[in-house]
Amino acid sequence: MFGDRLYEIAKESAVLDLTKYEIGNAILKESKTKGIDLNRMTSSWQRLLIFFNTITIDNMVDIQRIALENGLTFYDAAYIHTAEKHNLRLVTEDKDLLKSSKNAVNLKALNKQKALEQKSGSSK
Repeated sequence: MFGDRLYEIAKESAVLDLTKYEIGNAILKESKTKGIDLNRMTSSWQRLLIFFNTITIDNMVDIQRIALENGLTFYDAAYIHTAEKHNLRLVTEDKDLLKSSKNAVNLKALNKQKALEQKSGSSK
């Protein structure tokens, strides 16, 4: 069932506290340009985000260093820092983040990794 799979993905994932602001802004923009139901969409995301581990940045100095070394915004560097500190995969389509972080992977590569993991797990 889709809901069960979504719950499993959320349990094994983490988001920065910034993610809530990103989602909120995206919903607001979509409601203005495409007429989606703002309250319904916001409520749905709010219920879903409860299941994700939310991480708050804790070392602005290290994040600033990553930003300067890679020519990134502080905002983008926060995602790299968090992924590396917590040994998480940073799933992104942003070319600068993919180039700047050993933990970054795009969705296509992630799906390929997952398929290989499932295949090797089922052959045991």
